[in-house]
Amino acid sequence: MTRLVDTLARALSALAFAATVALLGVVAWNVFWRAVFDASGTRVNLMFPGAIDAAQYLLLVAVFAALPWAERAGFIRVDILIHRLPRLLASGLERLWDLSVAAFGAACCWLFTLETLETFARGDATQDLQMPLWWFTGIAALGSAALALMGLSLALTGRPPATEGGLT
Repeated sequence: MTRLVDTLARALSALAFAATVALLGVVAWNVFWRAVFDASGTRVNLMFPGAIDAAQYLLLVAVFAALPWAERAGFIRVDILIHRLPRLLASGLERLWDLSVAAFGAACCWLFTLETLETFARGDATQDLQMPLWWFTGIAALGSAALALMGLSLALTGRPPATEGGLT
């Protein structure tokens, strides 16, 4: 199970990277062309009309797609406390944390899945770009499911040794 969960987390991490790059691109494009628009006295307008839609949904994708790998790599913690605890207690707290993350991921997955089914049935679309809204809630549901599986996997098998650089 660990290898499958790691593979899913890596794939979602790549999606999170792509969404982040796209988000930065949308924002940079509009900032640049807003300056040109203002400098030209409103004659040149090449701003992306769906920029707000794109930014908010790309951010949603980036966050939820990145969560499973972030859980595997280890969220920020107070190492000074953990290193002073007896090894058995520290390990138990790590596993309790991972189970808590798994429960959180499962709850988010459930809620996003319900939202995905509802938006799909209604045919809801984003305001400006008219993209199906269920795409984004579906990705959030998948990211949440992967987060739940990662938390459960880490709780059952323990954490891999820490490495620098993230995606190793």
